[in-house]
Amino acid sequence: MGRRIRVGAALGLVGGVVVAAVTATDVAASWTDKVLGGTSFSTQAFGFESSVSGGAYSMHPQSAPALLSLTPAAPLLPGESSYAPISLRAAVGSPTVAVTVDGTTPTGTGLGEVLQYAVIRSTICGSAAFTSTASYVVGSSTGGVAMSADSATGAVILPAGSPGIAGSVVPLCFRVTLPDTLAVWTSSAAASKSVSATWTFPGTA
Repeated sequence: MGRRIRVGAALGLVGGVVVAAVTATDVAASWTDKVLGGTSFSTQAFGFESSVSGGAYSMHPQSAPALLSLTPAAPLLPGESSYAPISLRAAVGSPTVAVTVDGTTPTGTGLGEVLQYAVIRSTICGSAAFTSTASYVVGSSTGGVAMSADSATGAVILPAGSPGIAGSVVPLCFRVTLPDTLAVWTSSAAASKSVSATWTFPGTA
């Protein structure tokens, strides 16, 4: 029984989440010594970018998601996993960004309901990275979770950028697993199927 999955990732920004900063304060004295105070406000630049498999960094809105490249790409059998790296960073001049990994509802039926996923912070992306001491964002050392499950709110912290410089990179590794269970082996709804899935990464500053 062969299983094939195609996975996409959508990187989104939470609209309206900005930081107000005081940029100037003007104080003037009139001839009658009445003090006038004025304050000018502006919003600070905010955003973050992603890179897939070592590619160029870019904003990836819902309309143009980054495409994860799963390895191995061959159809999955129960008990097998595929892995895909993605790296995030705060944009040039952005403050620190707290990112949540939102779960996905795969297209199609059958296979998507039984797949599980996990995410760790790691520069290495493969089975050897998912140890008991790994830094888990989604799932745990005991296994993955349903594809619809979210990470904790703001689980991934992206260090702030600075003028002319993007923030430090935070590498993540996705693992998608077809569980080795009797229910999966005997499921005609999951056999020889394919699905597409899209994760969204909302961020707040």
